[in-house]
Amino acid sequence: MRAFRRKSSLASKVSDLISSARLQVSNRLTGEGFKVEIKPRVGDYFPDLLIHGSRAIWAVDFSLGKGSLHFASIAQIYSTVAALEGEPHWPAPKAEGVVLTNRGLGGEINEVIQQFNIRAVEVSEEAAKTPEALAGRLIHAFKLAEAEEMATPHTSEPSSQPLPIDHERLSNRLEIELKPSAHPLSHAKRKAILDDPGFGHFFTEHMVTIRWTEGQGWHDAKLVPYAPLEIDPANMTLHYGQSIFEGLKAYRQPDGSVATFRPEANAARFQASARRLAMPEFPVETFIEAVDVLVAQDEAWVPSQSEQSLYLRPFMFALEVGLGVRPANDYLFILIASPASNYFSGGVKPVSVWLSEEYVRAVKGGTGTAKTGGNYAASLRAQAEAAEKGCEQVVWLDAFEHRWIEEMGGMNIFFVYTDENSKRRLLTPELSGALLPGITRDSLLQIATDLGYEASEGRISVDDWRNDNANGSLTEVFACGTAAVIAPVGSVKSARADWTIGNGLPGEVTMELRKALLDIQTGVAPDTHGWMHQVLAKGVRADVLGAREDGGDAEVS
Repeated sequence: MRAFRRKSSLASKVSDLISSARLQVSNRLTGEGFKVEIKPRVGDYFPDLLIHGSRAIWAVDFSLGKGSLHFASIAQIYSTVAALEGEPHWPAPKAEGVVLTNRGLGGEINEVIQQFNIRAVEVSEEAAKTPEALAGRLIHAFKLAEAEEMATPHTSEPSSQPLPIDHERLSNRLEIELKPSAHPLSHAKRKAILDDPGFGHFFTEHMVTIRWTEGQGWHDAKLVPYAPLEIDPANMTLHYGQSIFEGLKAYRQPDGSVATFRPEANAARFQASARRLAMPEFPVETFIEAVDVLVAQDEAWVPSQSEQSLYLRPFMFALEVGLGVRPANDYLFILIASPASNYFSGGVKPVSVWLSEEYVRAVKGGTGTAKTGGNYAASLRAQAEAAEKGCEQVVWLDAFEHRWIEEMGGMNIFFVYTDENSKRRLLTPELSGALLPGITRDSLLQIATDLGYEASEGRISVDDWRNDNANGSLTEVFACGTAAVIAPVGSVKSARADWTIGNGLPGEVTMELRKALLDIQTGVAPDTHGWMHQVLAKGVRADVLGAREDGGDAEVS
């Protein structure tokens, strides 16, 4: 209990760094709608912070003097008190805990991990040098834990018993073996590619591969040179389509460092997709570690020009060979990366869209909320039809009434309304059970609110779109996604009518939101929501990789 039940004497020992970081965490999370208590009394325990999450209350205990940062679910404290003192002081919500340590896993830290079934996340010394870095790392860990908790089926039954130790999970903490290419691409050839990478045409020199086998779990994690795959003709993915993927980006920051945008959200969605397709769930922490390792190794491929980034594509598919409709017993996770400029050729310009009234992308209860290749294959005929009509993208309607707007291509869609007092509000189709919950969509709902706009989720029909456009109340429309960021919509075509949005040019709110999001991603604007995950600090790449190749515990993030 030593790590969790601290007396009030801790208050006299905390450093200025901890005090400042504690305040920053409180301010940032409070601004995002979380309730945060500083130095509350919980029984006879005095954590530095209590964070009221979506399903659990999280306790944070800084103790850098002992070389560790304790970040535990309050459920762990409740359960332990119950075990040691015979009865709980209060009902215990079900959750897991996290320990952040900057001195490796040993001694008291390891004892805590074993006793309380706690996930361990190592923190570099760099991340504990400044209040900003320490607060950012803690917020990242909290959001990762929250994402995992939200992705886990919830039981309303409280437990007063100590949570069982998940020895399998602890023993399966993966280390990614580095086997980099002995023949790196020359600087001149790489520069020629980065001068005009396009989107999805070129790939970096390495990839991360991790295997899952029934009875063994995740294993054989390694970074290797990018290379073709050898696939058996009877591979079950080719026949039954068990395949999922994600998309996220790494951005060069003004000081030369590199950061990814909301990787824990992609990791949680990747798990949700896996569940829907009866595939093994990939651990969130391993997902982020794989991204960190690949970006660190191929850091030279992260562009520094405006409007460019390194696009990351994690995917997983069935590896088992055989015929028979059932979940496979063997899977392969792969992460590749591709330098990217604008998704649409020609840069940011309004796109024309075709309303597909014959085909549908997905239905409630189907696979629409999963990021799986079959959904995209089902969209290709309608996309081809859109091209035949002279449009760049297709807009999907609901599957039952063919009336309600759902998505645009592989992206979410937003509508901007302006009232008689020039007040703007944003509306995006609600998540109906058939739509992919976009991470860019979620981010823009928050950014719009930050900028003073009313932003909501609801329903909008084809008739609403046409009529509101005609009466001038609907002034802008745009689509959003990781690849395109934000794409303005300039005109609409359908079997019944065609119309132009506003004056056909990118709208003011559209471009304001696009700039605000990109400024956060590229480090130009403050990251007030803790969305950016620093992969690599400026000037540490050689040390990090060297330590990893020597088998050390250096932390990439």
